[in-house]
Amino acid sequence: MNRRRALAVGALTTGLVSSTEPQKAGAVNFPTQWGSDFITPWSPPKDLQHDLTPGPTPVRLSCSAYRLHREPDVSTEYKIRQIRDKGYTAGEADD
Repeated sequence: MNRRRALAVGALTTGLVSSTEPQKAGAVNFPTQWGSDFITPWSPPKDLQHDLTPGPTPVRLSCSAYRLHREPDVSTEYKIRQIRDKGYTAGEADD
């Protein structure tokens, strides 16, 4: 078999495969699985009460516009003071 014939057969085979009609998509009902009584559902029950009292961990407010990257002749304390003066309690570091 020469190269031209192989390419022709390959093209013909591809055309036959791609011209077949695709199967229609459909939903499948899956059987009930083991552990379905204790696996977390997609939505919590409507009567569930969450404890929303704040904990001891502080919340840090940061902004990517004010970064702690190194600059010549600028101290880290000065950069931190600038971030605090803008009202943020955390900074993002590049280096």
